[in-house]
Amino acid sequence: MKKIAICNIFQLPVPAVRGDVQQLTNALLEQNEITHQYEFDVYSPYNKQAVVEQRNTSMHIFTI
Repeated sequence: MKKIAICNIFQLPVPAVRGDVQQLTNALLEQNEITHQYEFDVYSPYNKQAVVEQRNTSMHIFTI
C-alpha cells in the first residue's frame, strides 16, 4: 500500500468541518475510505469538531 502525507499549509482543518477549501482534500480522503488504496497521514491545524469527525474514520490526522 502506498503512503501519502498531506501537510495542510492553510489555517483550516481537515476534515473540512467549516465547509471551506479543504473540501477537495476531504473528498480524496473519503474516497480512499471506500477503496483503501492508500495510507494517508494528514497534518492539519487543531479544530475540536474535526477531531471528533476523524474518529469515525481510519484516517491518521495529526494536529499542528
